[in-house]
Amino acid sequence: MHNLFDYASSPHYSIDDYPFGGGDGMILKPEPVFRAYDKIKDNLRITQACKSIEELLKKNAKVIIFGHQGRKGKLDFTSLKLHQEIIEEKLSTKIIFIQDISKKSVDKIIKEHPKQQLFLIENLRNLDVEQKPELLKSGKIKSNEITKIIETCDYYILDAFSISHRAHSSVLGSNLVPLIAGRLLQKELKPLSI
Repeated sequence: MHNLFDYASSPHYSIDDYPFGGGDGMILKPEPVFRAYDKIKDNLRITQACKSIEELLKKNAKVIIFGHQGRKGKLDFTSLKLHQEIIEEKLSTKIIFIQDISKKSVDKIIKEHPKQQLFLIENLRNLDVEQKPELLKSGKIKSNEITKIIETCDYYILDAFSISHRAHSSVLGSNLVPLIAGRLLQKELKPLSI
């Protein structure tokens, strides 16, 4: 369930704030509805990406989900907390949501939950370093908070063709960890194969 007031761009109130009594009614502006829909329309992509996650969970892997949606300061920017419910429902498993995007915090939370298999980290675009084009320096990826988290993993699985061309930390991965294609990326690349 989504509160449409969260998607309004003007000051807004509820009908409880006014003493109505037989006067004209109210009309809902369509823009907040459209913005709310746009924020959650990627449900299909999330569901498709769950195939890789599900496969890894069956192999008893510990999975840390990275992601981003929207641009900081824009209406389409959202917390990945909204994605948590979709993923949990699709995989029938609980996810621990990690709000603080720092290696120290991620390490601490993962150590506190040794039997937990699935973690979701907050929208990486909260960190300015995520979208910096100067990440590549002489063919090497510059170390930053995101690459440090990636380097705690055995593998880094990219599962989004639509963003694979971007010079973002979460796309480039790390020089120290193998970057491999997930099931969704493989599916998206197949039509391009010769």
